Amino acid sequence: MLMSDEKNTGSLRYKKEQVDPENLKKVNCNNGLACATLNGVFNCSNGHCKNMSEFYLCHHKADGFTLDPDKDNTKLNGFFECSGARCTKIKNKFTCDRYCSKITTTAVNVLIIQDDSLITAECDTAVAFNEARGADAGVRIDPPKQFWAETDGILLTSCMGVVKDGDKIRASDCLNGTLLAQSTIPHPFMNFTQFWKIYEESDKILDPSQKFLPKQSTLTIYNFSRLYINLEGCVNTLRGECKEFVANYGKDGDNNTHVSRYQCYYNKHDSSFAVARYDLAKTYRELIIAISVPSVLFVISFISLCIITQSVKVGDDAKMRCKYCSDENSDLEDNLPKSSSKKQLQNLNNTNLSRGGGEDSDIYAGAAAAVSTEMVSM
Repeated sequence: MLMSDEKNTGSLRYKKEQVDPENLKKVNCNNGLACATLNGVFNCSNGHCKNMSEFYLCHHKADGFTLDPDKDNTKLNGFFECSGARCTKIKNKFTCDRYCSKITTTAVNVLIIQDDSLITAECDTAVAFNEARGADAGVRIDPPKQFWAETDGILLTSCMGVVKDGDKIRASDCLNGTLLAQSTIPHPFMNFTQFWKIYEESDKILDPSQKFLPKQSTLTIYNFSRLYINLEGCVNTLRGECKEFVANYGKDGDNNTHVSRYQCYYNKHDSSFAVARYDLAKTYRELIIAISVPSVLFVISFISLCIITQSVKVGDDAKMRCKYCSDENSDLEDNLPKSSSKKQLQNLNNTNLSRGGGEDSDIYAGAAAAVSTEMVSM
């Protein structure tokens, strides 16, 4: 969706009213007199307190025990209403409204909700580049089609992405488009409580055909699905990803905050779960690595075993020797006492060969031949 100052009159005004509940002001009551002048509603844990009154207007009743935050700082656990040096425990459940006292409404005809922020602007027209098809995938429109003009009334919608580009506002994944009358908007300012009431009561649909800024109910694919962080449903990087996952995907709309909206991947034939992270190229890479690395190691191991089998032999003394690294007398050398030397073995052979014919000579010669034959056969 593109909203612009089509007449080039310079009337496009853009303001982002942003409140981040995660950045509540923190006070460490364990540090001296840091909590001597607390005022408002605080969410405390072991003496560390967050000031909820900075962003919220809470409807509560402090009916618990009272303590001094400086002296009894270790007892600060839970919700407390503090005034000066006294904090009273809030025992029962209570509700809070998002609070922002000065949302500008002067010269505004576009209201866009993005997460926990409210964007106000003054535009001339709005055009669409895509057309919704219910639960099916949308289609591209060429040329883009104008579906709203400033004379139609105030445009109210909720978008996942909003970017200001010069004199234009580019928004993506927008839905729940409604029209408001100028008389419904307080001037010159309004707070979040007033805005949420206007949002809840807005029932004039922008596009009855539900092709542009359609109602969320018309886009529902599955009524219920479990959301996994990935296909395995877990991570083990030890980087706090699960905590971050809950913070980004687990907002339920309490205290007039925005419900989590995010992109996810689903299976058309299985409604039981959807995944937040899915990278097909990464999956292919991991599959190739998982197949190639073990295969290469198997081939290397197989070749190594074949080489060892062909090049190593085991002698009668149960010792392994390399077939191609030893001579014929290596077995005899190993069988001699450690004090014997190669020279002694050579002298023994020379003595046997130098003896004349006779039975002894034949016996020695036969023994030598038998040893040689055995060495060759092994």
